[in-house]
Amino acid sequence: MGATKHEVYSKEINELANLFKALSNPARVKALLILAESEQKTITTEDFQNEIELSQSSISRHLSILSDSGLIATKVISKNKKSCLAYQLNYECIQILQQVISKITLLSGNRNTNSFYLKYKNIINAALLFKT
Repeated sequence: MGATKHEVYSKEINELANLFKALSNPARVKALLILAESEQKTITTEDFQNEIELSQSSISRHLSILSDSGLIATKVISKNKKSCLAYQLNYECIQILQQVISKITLLSGNRNTNSFYLKYKNIINAALLFKT
């Protein structure tokens, strides 16, 4: 049997791959955009339900994947006399993604810069503007 990705690639490369893998679903990308655009520091699952048309359990699963990847952080808060999880962007991870994309673009000699990359860069920059 062949070697596993953990044996072949460094820990850093595997962690980067996990960050990008966490972005591979539109609901998770939407969740990140909601967090970036929010005027609140933290957002609860209930807040996400108003914006993402999925069941509460699906939203929770997507948020769990984002949290496991490190893209978002969680904390327990009290809301309406109940404890619930609140989520916020991890700007350190967002900056790492931005640096990786920038490095790839520079190494490619900017020959493949297209509208997708420009849109992605604008999204990341918008997220960084909301950093508190």
